[in-house]
Amino acid sequence: MTVNDMLILVRQRVGDMQKITFSDSELLYCLNVGMDNLCVGLATQNMPEIIKKITISGSTPVVRPDDFITLAGQFPIEWTLNDDNTVSMSHLDPDFNDTLTVKYYATKNHFTLLTDIIPFPRNISQKELLDETMKIIVPETSEDKQNKAQAKAQAAQGGAS
Repeated sequence: MTVNDMLILVRQRVGDMQKITFSDSELLYCLNVGMDNLCVGLATQNMPEIIKKITISGSTPVVRPDDFITLAGQFPIEWTLNDDNTVSMSHLDPDFNDTLTVKYYATKNHFTLLTDIIPFPRNISQKELLDETMKIIVPETSEDKQNKAQAKAQAAQGGAS
C-alpha cells in the first residue's frame, strides 16, 4: 500500500474526496504523527516489526539513534546526556572489550511522497495506522469517551445477567 492509497482511505472517512478541506501535505503530516503514535503503541505491545539493533564496541559511547523509542530487553548500558544535548549509551563495564548488540524499538521513517510505501505489510497494522491518523484529524471528544464508557458499562451489566 502506498501513502496515496492510505490518504484515499482517510479522505473517504472524512468526506473530502475532492481535496477541499485538507491538502495532501496536511494529511501527510497527520499520517506521520499517526505512524509515530502507532510505533509507540507497538513498542508497548513488544511487537517485533519495529525492533532495530545497534552495536556498542568496547567502552566507546554510541549516540542514541533518532528513531529510538525504548529498549527491547535489558542491557548492561548506561546513558549520558552530552553537552550538545545528544544522549549516548555505553557499556556499564568501563573495561569491556567486546561488542554488545542492543535491541531497541524504533519509529519508522516519515513519509515525504505520495508514492512512499506504508512500512507495515500486515493489514491489521495498516488499519491501526489509519485509525491513529483519524484520531489526529478528528480527535475524540470527552463526550465520545463518556458514551464509550457508558456503552461498555451497559455491555458488562448485560453480560453479567
